[in-house]
Amino acid sequence: MKTSPKGFSQRISVLLVLFVCGMFGLFGSGCDKPETIPAFIKVDSVNFVIQPDQGGNASKIEDLWVFADEDFLGAFSIPAEIPILKSGPTDIRIEPGIRINGLAGARSPNPFYSGHEQTISLIEDSSINLTPTFQFDPTADFAWIEDFEDAGITLVSTPTSYADVERVNAVGESFQGETALFRLQESQNTFECASDVYFDLPGSGNTVMLEFQYRGNNSLVVGTIIQNPGATIQEPFIVLNPKEDWNRIYLNLTEKTSGNPNNTGIKIFFGFTRDEGVDGDSKVYVDNIKLVY
Repeated sequence: MKTSPKGFSQRISVLLVLFVCGMFGLFGSGCDKPETIPAFIKVDSVNFVIQPDQGGNASKIEDLWVFADEDFLGAFSIPAEIPILKSGPTDIRIEPGIRINGLAGARSPNPFYSGHEQTISLIEDSSINLTPTFQFDPTADFAWIEDFEDAGITLVSTPTSYADVERVNAVGESFQGETALFRLQESQNTFECASDVYFDLPGSGNTVMLEFQYRGNNSLVVGTIIQNPGATIQEPFIVLNPKEDWNRIYLNLTEKTSGNPNNTGIKIFFGFTRDEGVDGDSKVYVDNIKLVY
């Protein structure tokens, strides 16, 4: 443990308050007690672990939702120094926070990741370094895991597509081992692929989340193909802007799955047309897909 510079200045402030209170006490005036000095938990990074049947271990945990003895302290961006107005053994619980649908204003704990729980002996004006470990909650169910490592893949091009799904495994191109590549040459205009089966996903407001890794020089449309009695409805859900670096996104599909209660199955599709200004091939890379409910 080490003393925080902030804590040093707080100690000086407390001593000054005590001195002033004592002086006023000589003349019969009262003075409130100084505020409690917090302890601090410092988190610079987190760990995310997966089980052998859960695909790759990619995640994008950006925030920490912190509880001390079940009191909610707030949400803190990583890296974080978290002040806690407690001392002695304290039950700390930290929930891993994500951006929903990639929106900075839509942050929440991931409902499918378990929190980190630990009893820590807190000391006023001292800082404790902590690296929380997160994983999928045991109650999470996976409708779809595709990391493109098996002999066959579960993404297939649709009849409207000018190109097929490719796989790459090269330094500087792939993410973790084999990676899917969606490519359009200059003479081609439309790419589209979809899961090879319809998924049976829960409705009635139960949360359904699609997460995956992506990057590319072209925008990417992600959406659903919903099979209803007598009709199949294909709808875009989000348009992702080009990304030079790998990014993980969490898409909340709950409104899609619960808004069609009579559906007999739902597919996920990825597609795009060539953006203006793209030189050469339009390329989008996707990896580590998980559909969780």
